[in-house]
Amino acid sequence: MTADLQWLADLPGRCPACFLHEVQGHRARLDDGVTVTGCTNSGPVGVAAGTVARDLGIAATVEAHPDDAARVDEVLNRFIRSGKPFTANDTRPLLTGVKGSVIGGRFNAAARRGLMRRTGKRVPSTDPGTHAHRLDEWQGVAA
Repeated sequence: MTADLQWLADLPGRCPACFLHEVQGHRARLDDGVTVTGCTNSGPVGVAAGTVARDLGIAATVEAHPDDAARVDEVLNRFIRSGKPFTANDTRPLLTGVKGSVIGGRFNAAARRGLMRRTGKRVPSTDPGTHAHRLDEWQGVAA
């Protein structure tokens, strides 16, 4: 299991089979209050389930493209060390051909490791295909 998935397994009381729901004894309580016996691998419903499903999907994509993940880490570390604010779009010209989910996954991993933080600003995307949707702005955290 990679570090990107390990954080899910390390959460207290998580199902050891799928990590998607909490386990209390042999029963799992889902976000909507429904209790089920055993692991159905369908996981909980609601925002928490969406977050976990997103993180599992990103981790699976990153695992499937380890060379791309290493490329993203290298580029991302340059931006982090610069100390200047940046967005995912600032990194994309240096990452031609890399899946967006790999880029997002490495952003999440760097943030979880405390290497960078959101500045609190959301800026318009510079990618014409995204119709100026808002992006989080990030900044490296001084060591």
